[in-house]
Order: sequence, then C-alpha cells, then structure tokens
Amino acid sequence: MLLLLLLDFMRRRAQPLAVALVCGALTGVRVPGVVIIPVVLLYTWNYSPAPRARAIHVALSLAVCGWGIAMFAWHLHADFGDALAFVHAQEAYERHGHSLSDKLWSLATLGPLRRMFDPAS
Repeated sequence: MLLLLLLDFMRRRAQPLAVALVCGALTGVRVPGVVIIPVVLLYTWNYSPAPRARAIHVALSLAVCGWGIAMFAWHLHADFGDALAFVHAQEAYERHGHSLSDKLWSLATLGPLRRMFDPAS
C-alpha cells in the first residue's frame, strides 16, 4: 500500500518532501523502500528546475528517505541490543551451507515459517 501511495504521489506531482516521507515509511519494510530510493531521488531531481533548489531538494529527500529503516534499526537496538539484527539473521541463514536446491525446496515448502513454530528448531 505504501508503494502504491508513493507512486500515486509521484503521478500527481506531489512535493518532493511528501514523496520522500512516504519513501521513508516504505524503508521500514526495507527491501522495497531501499530499492525505490534512487527512483525518488530521480523524481526529486526532475521536479525542481533551478539548479540550487534541485541540489537542496535532492539532499533533503535523501536524508528523509531513510527514516523508516533508521527507526526499525533503533527498535532492533532497543529490543535486542543489535541494530542490524536483520542483517545478522540473514547471514546465519546463509551460513548453513545448503545448496541452492535445498534453499529453494525449503522456501517452496514454507520451511522458514514452519521452523518458527517447531520447538526443536
């Protein structure tokens, strides 16, 4: 929904700061938000015709675009003592040495979801 809202804002030629705020909320979801940041910066670049305003808007947008993931990292630090817990959890998953076919089979059979409810896991 946030991505659709962001795209609608861009379609309506909303102010770059409003677009960046929605992008910041989307970065709390991490992957879609981080991937869309260059698109938001390009939108901001094209929004402002004056070179000085363009540079200021792009810098502000870049700063605002990361508020969601920053808040998520703060939450992880407050609750778990590790602001990058989502990165460390992914590293642990990839260290198991499983082949690509094993990983695909695990994902196809909802292995990560089943392991959350398995006390022996």
